[in-house]
Amino acid sequence: MIYILLLLLAALLITAIEIIAAWRRAPDVSRLLTSNPEETAFMKFRKERGSEINRTWVELSRISPYLVESVIMAEDRNFLTHRGFYWEEMWNSMLLNIRNRRILRGGSSITQQLAKNVFLYPERSFRRKFRETLIALRLERDIPKARILEIYLNVIEWGEGIYGAEEASRHYFGKPASLLSLSEAIRLAACVPNPRVFSPLDPSDSYLKEREIHILRSLEKHGRISQLKSLRTMRELRDFYESRYEPPRAASFSGVDEELEKPGFWTSRIKDPDSLVMSPGKITEFNLRARRIAAGVDIFSLPERLPAREVKDRVIEASGLDIHESTGDGAILISELPSSPVKYGSDGTPLSAAYYAGLVRNLGTSHTAGDVEVRYAIIVRHTEIYCWPSSGRIRNGKHDHDFNRSLLDSLFPGDKAAVVHVSTDGEWLFVMTGFVDGWIRAEDAAFAPREAVLEYPGRDFLVAASPGAATETGAALGMGTRLPFSSREDGFYKVKLPASDTDGNLVFADDSVRDAFVHEGFLPYTKAGVIEAAFKFLGTGYSWGGGKEGEDCSSYLKAVFAMFGVELPRNSSTQSAVGRIILKNTVIKKSLRARRALAKEWVPGITLLRPPDHIMLYLGEHDGRRYAIHSVWEVSSNGGLVRIAGVAVTDLGLGSGSEKGTLFERINEVSVVEPEISGFGGLWRDFVFALDNHPWRHFRF
Repeated sequence: MIYILLLLLAALLITAIEIIAAWRRAPDVSRLLTSNPEETAFMKFRKERGSEINRTWVELSRISPYLVESVIMAEDRNFLTHRGFYWEEMWNSMLLNIRNRRILRGGSSITQQLAKNVFLYPERSFRRKFRETLIALRLERDIPKARILEIYLNVIEWGEGIYGAEEASRHYFGKPASLLSLSEAIRLAACVPNPRVFSPLDPSDSYLKEREIHILRSLEKHGRISQLKSLRTMRELRDFYESRYEPPRAASFSGVDEELEKPGFWTSRIKDPDSLVMSPGKITEFNLRARRIAAGVDIFSLPERLPAREVKDRVIEASGLDIHESTGDGAILISELPSSPVKYGSDGTPLSAAYYAGLVRNLGTSHTAGDVEVRYAIIVRHTEIYCWPSSGRIRNGKHDHDFNRSLLDSLFPGDKAAVVHVSTDGEWLFVMTGFVDGWIRAEDAAFAPREAVLEYPGRDFLVAASPGAATETGAALGMGTRLPFSSREDGFYKVKLPASDTDGNLVFADDSVRDAFVHEGFLPYTKAGVIEAAFKFLGTGYSWGGGKEGEDCSSYLKAVFAMFGVELPRNSSTQSAVGRIILKNTVIKKSLRARRALAKEWVPGITLLRPPDHIMLYLGEHDGRRYAIHSVWEVSSNGGLVRIAGVAVTDLGLGSGSEKGTLFERINEVSVVEPEISGFGGLWRDFVFALDNHPWRHFRF
């Protein structure tokens, strides 16, 4: 034992001697206090390989503060407070390098980058990293932060033969560095990691876009710029991105074999297709749990009156706007939220300050005071829920022509809502529906006492079992819509359709509906039943927000399962979280082998597959390929996009060759729409998910 301790002490002594010797051999950096480096080690490296060196030295005071702040936010946001090392980024980089068993990223601070740039040749080795660390310590000890930053901004590379902020500014923007605007500074700062690949004049690179927007939001978050400045700069960046817009190459979807588009093909291949998945009692329990997980609201459990502050918060949250109140003028719009893209109108121009001012006035939050009465209503016609009291078409970009981004959901006759606010013009109601809060047209709802709305439609009701179903008078019925009925005669059911009188109160109108469109009560919840219901939508168009023009991915599944009394949340992120979970958003990408092993647990007909921002219903496997049915706009594939624009059956291999991988490779959450595992099995499952998602694994690529 004593020999082991002596060996350890000897090793420590030798290591200490080596560190002291290396420290003494490290270059003297103090000369940088008063003299500018004529040529850095990195410039010599480039010259030896035939590159020209173009540089114009300027003092830090002659470099735009926007560029100074943008580079700090992009490369080392703690530069002004740390002592030479950006520990958070070094930790993330270390994890990445260990996982890949080679050095992929250094995680260097600005001080370390300067040490490497001025004194060391570029190479990826632990020896070079060690020398860089020692030089960085000397720099931090002997050179003020401002001087370190001045040298750094004058020597870093910004393109082929371009060194320093002044040369880069004149080369790319035709102006001195002192006159750079914030958007120009951000575009330059975003290119620093790889200036020979990236260009501040390239509006098409998706990585640069993400990086530039991240820098802008970081500047606002850390108080370097105001919200108003952030909004204006975001618009400048968006205009730049749109300046050379080229529509991505889109190919039409060729479809699958005809036999795969028949529900019987899939139901005949699964075990016990007609066995009951959940009883009505279990479905009720499932729905209660789903509402809790999705942070939904039981509207009939609301108090008779809500505090005005809560109502205001709900209205503002649904709007996606940042609204501040002033004591003099009421509500004042400061900006769109930093996480929100700049909004455009139907004419392709950014929404103006005057538009937002009118919108805020119509929200009416400044006039809400005291407690607000909660009123109840039943929807009387197919209507849409918007985030604003306006149905105007809103885009997330100048070329975003396909969708109305203000659309949240749709409601059908018989749906229920709690009304908590009215727009200033009286034409819109702000409603809570359980999973979605938003604005509907006042004429599309009829008020009734709480008990009357709660008890509707009674014990004997019909369920719309066909998309596009309508009554004889033309009232549209969504899949899963419930209506009270009195009798059946000659292929028709006599129904009581909700309507409103001249005062907006609930009345009922006699109507009838074909028996082929409806079912008495909810359908039995079986795998075969879900597949047959899902195929009834085949070919239905895609519509953002699940509006009157079609279904989006989550509104489609919500409508399918509604036929069985299963209430899925509105959004895909919560739909995939409410059942028996098989895969849960792991931060470490699983191998194809591991994914295929997990896929053996997928239950055809009742398993939801969720790639980022999408969700699908699993159908099964055929000839070694897995298939799903889903409502989808387009899928990125090799060299472009595959445009589907509706409900379709697709192979999960779709998307091969794209950066995102196939649909199968993109899936990061899988759940089965049935009760969660209880007991020890559930505890073990939670433990495995916790390991997969532990914070130490959260590092950036």
